[in-house]
Amino acid sequence: MCQKCREEIIQELCETVNLGRTQRSQIKLPSKMDFCVFKNTNTIAIHLPSRSVVMNMQNDEAAFEGWILALRYWTKYKNFKLTWKRPRKIRKSYHYQRFLYRAYRFHELFQDWFDMDTALLSDSKIGFVRGDNKKGKYLLNFPSRERPNIIKNNMNKENKLEVRFVNMDKQALLNIIDMDENKMNRQLPIGLFLNKVSNNTRIFTGGKSAIDIWGVGKDNTTLNIFELKAEKNQKVGVVSEIFFYTMVMHDLLNNQIKYQKTIPINRQYVPRVPENFTKIRAYILAPSLHPLIKEAILQPLNDKLGEKTQFGCIKFREDDERLLCERSNTV
Repeated sequence: MCQKCREEIIQELCETVNLGRTQRSQIKLPSKMDFCVFKNTNTIAIHLPSRSVVMNMQNDEAAFEGWILALRYWTKYKNFKLTWKRPRKIRKSYHYQRFLYRAYRFHELFQDWFDMDTALLSDSKIGFVRGDNKKGKYLLNFPSRERPNIIKNNMNKENKLEVRFVNMDKQALLNIIDMDENKMNRQLPIGLFLNKVSNNTRIFTGGKSAIDIWGVGKDNTTLNIFELKAEKNQKVGVVSEIFFYTMVMHDLLNNQIKYQKTIPINRQYVPRVPENFTKIRAYILAPSLHPLIKEAILQPLNDKLGEKTQFGCIKFREDDERLLCERSNTV
């Protein structure tokens, strides 16, 4: 671990980001990530240990996309290299499969300034990630049921906020996003499977792996997705989450990934993504974020993906027990 490099990066961040004394204490690089600076090539090299590539991506120790986009925006370093240690057991490591997919998609977008050993992608169960010609049908699972539209005592803070945004205070988002009020939902599953949906064909994690809030535009062709964070949940990992969910939807739009043709009988009436959507709008929805995260760091994604897929930030607050939202580049 290059402690001198870490200190140099942190010092530059503290000098560049306009922060108060309290916020400066939040400028810490993940302790398990290694950072090495190469001034002659204007490069920061990042190495992830095996534990990071099997972590939930919202954990800052795993969120390489968030750190790279933030460091590229706030520091003078514009080139990045990623390496990682393979986990010992990869056969059923669904988090590792998601990591490989994220690394592939990030490299595909930014290979002009982002380098990595693409040979390591051979561990992926997804053919187009491995770069081989083996054809496979990669399927998403349908929602298993309609989500509760009332707040329950056993819900955590973010689940309660989801219910409020979708069922009780939906106007908060409708005031700034052109959505159909009857097509707003929460917890859209992002489980990926090979050829059929079953536990034996699973590629990505399941269970609670889902897009927090999603809605269809009034044009019926725009898919809006939201990664929701409650107050004080301020992690760089939010960028990795919204990036991953958006790339999966982007692949759904481009037919790299599909829904199974036959809808299970017990799921025929659950809300689902329209088959003819042509645009994606992805938002981080939060009252406040990590000091290094703001809408401007997402601009490279928007530049590469174009009009079809765009990222942004929305700030919300509670006022007299109501939720209020505003578009913001300084969340």
